[in-house]
Amino acid sequence: MLENKSEYLEYEYEKALRDIYRIKIRINPAGFILVRNILPSFEFYSNITRSFCDREKCKNHEPLFFDDLKKVKKEFKFERKIKNVIFFVRNHIKMMDAFYKEYYEDKEDFDINKFYVSKYCFRYFGQGNTKSSKGYFHSTRIITHHLGEISDFRLYITKNISGDLLREVNEKITNLALSYVNLLDNGIDEAAKIAFSEKFKTNIEIIRKNLNDKTTKIN
Repeated sequence: MLENKSEYLEYEYEKALRDIYRIKIRINPAGFILVRNILPSFEFYSNITRSFCDREKCKNHEPLFFDDLKKVKKEFKFERKIKNVIFFVRNHIKMMDAFYKEYYEDKEDFDINKFYVSKYCFRYFGQGNTKSSKGYFHSTRIITHHLGEISDFRLYITKNISGDLLREVNEKITNLALSYVNLLDNGIDEAAKIAFSEKFKTNIEIIRKNLNDKTTKIN
């Protein structure tokens, strides 16, 4: 039996420590999750529009999937949301390209292969935990990530529509998707152009040749 308050408190403290040490959990580093899942996502950029755009028209107040087929002044709400995001993506890519040229490309010992394995290239693809030997420019990760989300969005909203509405939606979305592909083609990540550009263009062309398409993925 514990004889005084001091012994009791010490006993409780040690007991609490033992209880804590019995807890075994694994926590994913927040920075890793941020870089892999959040920074390249469409909705991350969509949220940025509310903070950094002065004009109300440029601000996205709702997620891409919300009120997906409603129109405002003959324009689908999803069109305006995607256009707003593309505007910020385009400007962000310009800044990233400027950083790359200043700190890498203009150096005498420049070697593109060193950049692909540097800390500026995230080398985990998808949701896997295996680190690849080489990565891509962050701008490429943004473009491919957004095209994947827009592709999923198209497959979702075209499930229950047909006729002129279906063809109009497919035409609008493929036009917007081509804007992303153009960002990729006009960028400085040559490896990404080889890996992704033709695939995206081929899939977009398949949809454009059959605007009743409901199954082809863009990415």
